[in-house]
Amino acid sequence: MIRLQTGLGVRAVYLLVFIYLGAQGNYLPLWLKSSGWTESQTGLVFSLRYVTIIIVPILWGAFSDRYGATAALRIISLGAAFFFIPLLFTSDVLIVTAALTIFAMFRVGIVAVADSLTLTHIEKYGGNFGQYRQWGSFGFIAGGFLLGAATYVFGGREAIPVALWVILLATIGLAFCLPRTRQTQANVPSAQKQWAEMRLLLRNSWMLRFLAVVLLWRLSSQGLYTMLPLHLERIGVPDTLLPVYWAVGVASEILMFRMAPTWFEPLGKKTVLTLCFAACIVQYALLAIIEDRLGVAAIMLFHGLSFGMAYYTCVTWLGSTVRTEIRAAGQGLFQVVAFGFGGAASTVGAGLLFEYGQGPVLFSVAAIVASLTLLSSSLLLRSEDGWSWTGKERA
Repeated sequence: MIRLQTGLGVRAVYLLVFIYLGAQGNYLPLWLKSSGWTESQTGLVFSLRYVTIIIVPILWGAFSDRYGATAALRIISLGAAFFFIPLLFTSDVLIVTAALTIFAMFRVGIVAVADSLTLTHIEKYGGNFGQYRQWGSFGFIAGGFLLGAATYVFGGREAIPVALWVILLATIGLAFCLPRTRQTQANVPSAQKQWAEMRLLLRNSWMLRFLAVVLLWRLSSQGLYTMLPLHLERIGVPDTLLPVYWAVGVASEILMFRMAPTWFEPLGKKTVLTLCFAACIVQYALLAIIEDRLGVAAIMLFHGLSFGMAYYTCVTWLGSTVRTEIRAAGQGLFQVVAFGFGGAASTVGAGLLFEYGQGPVLFSVAAIVASLTLLSSSLLLRSEDGWSWTGKERA
């Protein structure tokens, strides 16, 4: 069996994980719509994915901390591919909802495990988070275009579930090519010690304030990703051009990742998050007003700050704060609050708002919540003098 070096393997994991996300984000809502689903049903099934994030990433993170990231990635990829199978045969609302919910119980742990694996690799061998995470951005762009081509070549939207499953199968193969990452037995933390560390983390004042801010951030933003393909369809964007809009946004994200040490290191984390949340407000307000297709494409450039740099800042901040013994669980906690609680509420709300008033209402409400995020960040997060990139400074 081929064995990949950890650095190359981490890049490949991000690439495949986000190829799937780019393909799903662009096209799965359209497949559901063409199968007769309503916007509120689509919002509900995606919200259930975020409900699983309320608990599952911490468990996968704890498993990864104890047994190694490679073992976690292998089990996650196998379970996700298996429970996606029903979508190859039916679009029944109940069956697909159940299948995607169980699928999500595996899949939602993969990003927290990959992020913690990356931070540990950087701590040992140097580098910065962006040079690895940018491969996820490349993958997101590629996923949209690849699935767009598949729908064109293989008969329209009916090909979407099959193409997504092929990506999941490729992820299994990659997971089994990664070297084992389990710690030596002497260094493996006990379950009791892990949960004791987590309790201390949850009593930490900075952590509670940080989680409150990121909850509001994703509450304003996460549901937009589910409804954006439907909004683009409404303003006349054909299916084959949907990936172009995401490519514009993700290209700006790649630029942010590449230039982070030069552009953002001197500013400090609070200042960077302030810029990111201000970008959220501007982006959503403009989307509420402008429906010209070229104008919307230009607005997507804000995505580099509104999501990419904000996510980067949160992950690296946690990497420099959470102890090594619970690093993956700490990243899982971030996923739970931001993408679990925040994502579930945001996606349900986005479905209802879009069904009620389409894009203008949805994006207007998002801009208001983003304003609350900026205010909470200013009040709850304290300024810092510098930026830790190595993950060695821990509370």
